[in-house]
Amino acid sequence: MNWQKVACSALFSAALILVGGCGIFDTDDPTPAGAGKNVKAPDGEPGPISDLNLKGDLPDEPSAFGKGAEDGSLGHAAFGDLRPVQGPNFPVIYFAYDRSTISSAERPKLEKIAAYLKQYPQLYLIIEGHCDERGTLEYNRALGERRAISVKEFMESQGINSDHIRTISYGEEKLAVPNDHAKNRRAVLIPAEKM
Repeated sequence: MNWQKVACSALFSAALILVGGCGIFDTDDPTPAGAGKNVKAPDGEPGPISDLNLKGDLPDEPSAFGKGAEDGSLGHAAFGDLRPVQGPNFPVIYFAYDRSTISSAERPKLEKIAAYLKQYPQLYLIIEGHCDERGTLEYNRALGERRAISVKEFMESQGINSDHIRTISYGEEKLAVPNDHAKNRRAVLIPAEKM
């Protein structure tokens, strides 16, 4: 018996168990707080969606999404007929340099977000497209728009109603991490409600 193969198999199995136990959201209770703790799942039962493997607690205060404001905003401006709500912190979707195509590594994140949104059809989605600071302001605004639209189209392909999605491009205006190009090439997904 080759002990190296046995040891490698054991390590690989342990890694799969650890990775399989990691969720993508930052909340254990996926009940959107903006809609109240009494949100009903499709079967009429309140409570968490355990198969999404969500982690962390929902923020209790609106300011947990951002700085907040006296009017109760969540650190994001209202978007047309939508306003952000407390809820899960959806994972950020990252893009390759000068690309708006969703990579195969980012698709599982979006699939889980889509499954979550299907469980809570009263939620809407704001998708922000962002870029790093390379390129002109106009080019980056257009690239950010293509990234947001790419995510919107993917969500629609997963069965999310296009009427529940709004997109906006900030181009290079809102850098996540200055001088970290990879972390600025992104789409930010924000749960929202109809005003």
